[in-house]
Amino acid sequence: MAIPQQLTIELIFDTAATFMGIASGGLKEIAPPEMPKTWTLLGTITAAGAFLSAKLLIGSYGIEISQRVWFGFSIAFMWLAVICCIVYVLTRSERTIVYEGETKLAGSKDEYLDDVKNDQQNNEKNRDELLRDATGDVGDVWTPHALSKSRRILGIEYTILIALLAFGAYLGVEAYNTQKPVLTFAERTSKLKDVHFELNGGDLSTDAANILDENAQILKDVFKNFSNATVILEGYCDDRGSDQYNFALGYKRAEAARAALIAAQIAKEKLTVSSHGKRESTCQPNDERCRQENRRVHLTAIQN
Repeated sequence: MAIPQQLTIELIFDTAATFMGIASGGLKEIAPPEMPKTWTLLGTITAAGAFLSAKLLIGSYGIEISQRVWFGFSIAFMWLAVICCIVYVLTRSERTIVYEGETKLAGSKDEYLDDVKNDQQNNEKNRDELLRDATGDVGDVWTPHALSKSRRILGIEYTILIALLAFGAYLGVEAYNTQKPVLTFAERTSKLKDVHFELNGGDLSTDAANILDENAQILKDVFKNFSNATVILEGYCDDRGSDQYNFALGYKRAEAARAALIAAQIAKEKLTVSSHGKRESTCQPNDERCRQENRRVHLTAIQN
């Protein structure tokens, strides 16, 4: 899939940087230690990926899901972010330790160095006391593997937290920005088109059938939003022939249009037919161009 031209790398990272700037106060406080610069870069890249995903999912490709559902997804991701935050904070409390006001990486209670483990068991010291005995050097308390494991676990959980938080926020913003305007009944039905017929003809041409298919989609939307609406299919003819003949031909044309709409899944009870024959022509004078224009079926939607 090609990225839309308006979605530039600069825009992606500017937006991500803005998000990180807004959230940096709280996120920096809980970021894994020993990552003074890395956390900002990691957070920005993760937020940029979340922004790009949300933008492609909604804003750029217009997936046909209601705005309410998108907001539901946004709230769900925000709740997942809250749950992830709780898990991360609990993990961080186990995998870090504060020494003289500085937060340091730490291992779990089962990952001490052997001599430290013996000291802890014999003297029943807690990890704060063990670290104080090591004058703040975590490498003298926990194994290198334990510290590497803590760094990896905290980094992964922190990245997931930012991704969920950013994606949920961006998804909500994109859903709001793509809110479709509420169209009135007149605005929706104004898109309905007339279908035209050959001289003395009551059968639908290929073009007429295609137009009725388009009209059917419009009517489905109209009936979905205005359940009491109905449509009158009005048959018209040109000026040639008797009144009796043209009234019958007008009904035939209206019936053909109704049959096509019913075939396109429009409820039969929503459609009525009428004929104006050669009366009430919309185009004058009676030249060939106007005659062709007058041989038609017009759809009039009524809001009951």
